[in-house]
Amino acid sequence: MIRGETVETRLHDEARRLAALRDLQVLDTPPEEHVEAVCRTAERLFGVRAAFVSLVDADRMWLKTVCALVPPELPREASLCNHTIRTDAVLVASDLRRDPRFADLAIAREGSFGFYAGAPLVLAEGIRVGALCLLDPEPRAFSEADAEALADLARVVVAHLRLHGANARHRVEAEARRAHEATITALDNLGPDAEVVIAA
Repeated sequence: MIRGETVETRLHDEARRLAALRDLQVLDTPPEEHVEAVCRTAERLFGVRAAFVSLVDADRMWLKTVCALVPPELPREASLCNHTIRTDAVLVASDLRRDPRFADLAIAREGSFGFYAGAPLVLAEGIRVGALCLLDPEPRAFSEADAEALADLARVVVAHLRLHGANARHRVEAEARRAHEATITALDNLGPDAEVVIAA
């Protein structure tokens, strides 16, 4: 628990975080090319084996992007990203196998990866819904400038997520308007002498 944080505060913040995640309407949706492009850019920029975008749900980590090295879904407590979303700062494990912060995670104990970096996807202050992550088999240094660049790419992902959510809400509103208009049209077509039965 973060210093100064109470259980009540943490639960309240988690509820707000999950509500914001749900509002994006992005969980369990297909991969999107513009988000995949950000990951390809990160792989080239940092020279790592894999980059991926994760979203942290109540009890699972789910990947928005395709990553051959990471399962599309993991229990939340077994994921590195669950650590990443605890603060707004980029989380770096230059030598994942030796980092005591992750000694309880299978991904660190198995030794397949030596390096991890994750930039939280920050929607608002204290609202971190997931992460843009880097993985590589070999340990490596990661400078402050690298962390800033990764955070910038994470902001691009956040912009795409916001757009996805706005488009989804627009579709729902448009469908509701069409349904309302269809009902009005149907009522108009019944004529003035028609009886309308309203269910109790």
